Amino acid sequence: ALREAWQRDTDGPVRYETRMLPADGVPRWFECISSQTTWSGTPASLITMVDVSERRSAEDALRLSASILQRVGDIVVVIGPDGRITYASPSVEAVLGYEAQEVLGDAWWHLTWEDAAAGEAVRATSARAARGEIAPMAGSYERAVRARDGKTRWILWHDSKGPGDQLIAVGVDI
Repeated sequence: ALREAWQRDTDGPVRYETRMLPADGVPRWFECISSQTTWSGTPASLITMVDVSERRSAEDALRLSASILQRVGDIVVVIGPDGRITYASPSVEAVLGYEAQEVLGDAWWHLTWEDAAAGEAVRATSARAARGEIAPMAGSYERAVRARDGKTRWILWHDSKGPGDQLIAVGVDI
């Protein structure tokens, strides 16, 4: 692969990742930067290698999580420290008729709540739970949610503290 890259572009360094089997027998990924140079007047290759196995594992785990969230039927909503929705799973569209992007920020509280004051109160409580000032609501609870078609859907929710200042709410249409 390196030889092919140099044949295409011989003017600069070539960057690539490769999987290697070190002496300990545990396969690892390495990011390599290879440059053509001279050493004591003789053409040579200078290759710098950095172990990127942990980064690759994290990226693979993130891709797997994203893939799972694309297929799960439950609504997943992530609430930030200000009470704004920072993530909504694609299932929001199947269950409520809203595209995930439509409910981000403050929109969730305006679109899905009949009573704006009640929605604002829950938003404020959710923000406090996201920041860790109070515990998320214990156990599961039911809440009416307004769908795009104006009909009320009953959703069984379960909240949990996420990483950092986030609250994760998972809802099942009942």
